[in-house]
Amino acid sequence: MRVGVVNEDDLAAFRLHLIAEVAKLDALDVSELANRDEAKELLADGKIDVLAFIGRAITSLVEELDTGDLFFNRKRQTVGRAARPRY
Repeated sequence: MRVGVVNEDDLAAFRLHLIAEVAKLDALDVSELANRDEAKELLADGKIDVLAFIGRAITSLVEELDTGDLFFNRKRQTVGRAARPRY
């Protein structure tokens, strides 16, 4: 599967680790893309199968999370602050 990743948060140091770990999966062909417009065009043209955005505020959102924000309820829905991202 061809995966395109657009990083809009230059402060997201963990993104390098995340992308590197995902790229290790044999089933995925990961490409870092320059911007949303390029990524959307590649997706529309069928040149990538999946598109992932690392948003501008991801660093601050991740830093604000605590363990309680990551729990799931019986319906398998995220509860806590992780369920309501603020962009």
